[in-house]
Amino acid sequence: MTEAAPNDARLTSSELLDRIDSAWTNLNQMLADLSEPQRTTAHDQENWRVKDHLTHLAAWEQSLLALLEGRDRHQAFGLGAVDLAGMDYDQINARIQQHHAHLSHAESLALAQHSHTQLRAAIAALSDADLQRPYAHFQPNTQHENAQLPVINWIAGNTYEHYAEHQGWIGEWVNRG
Repeated sequence: MTEAAPNDARLTSSELLDRIDSAWTNLNQMLADLSEPQRTTAHDQENWRVKDHLTHLAAWEQSLLALLEGRDRHQAFGLGAVDLAGMDYDQINARIQQHHAHLSHAESLALAQHSHTQLRAAIAALSDADLQRPYAHFQPNTQHENAQLPVINWIAGNTYEHYAEHQGWIGEWVNRG
C-alpha cells in the first residue's frame, strides 16, 4: 500500500523476487497452520477475518499490477463505479472489505492466489533498469507527489512488506484468541 524504505530501492530483480517469494510462502504457511475456526470466524477489532486480509492483499496487488501496466489503479480494485478519488487508505480498504464480504474463505484464498500469480509474472518480466524507472514512467498522467521515485518502492510496499504486515496482524489477533 505504501512506498518501500529507501534501502530496498536498489534491489535487483532477482533479489526482489526472492523477497516476494519468501514473504508469500511465510504468509501462506501461517495461514495453512490456522485451525478452521481461526480461518473462518476469528476476527480483529475492525471485524476483519482472515478472508478480509486476503481480499485486501489481492485488491492492492491488482492495483499494483495496473500501475505496472499503465492502467487506472483505482479501477483495478474492482469496486465498480465507486469513486475513490479523495479517499484515504482506510476508506479504500473499508470499500474493499465490503465489496468482497460475500466471499468464503476458500474463494478469498483463490482470489489472492490468482492475483499473486498475475502480479508475480508481471514483476518477473521487469529488468533491474525497469525497477529503477519512476512511478511516472508507468503512470504518465499521475499527480502523485512521489511520482519521480523508483517503482520498486511501490512493488516492495505492496508485496513482501505488505504480506509481512498482514501476517503480523493476523498472527497477533488469532493468537490472542
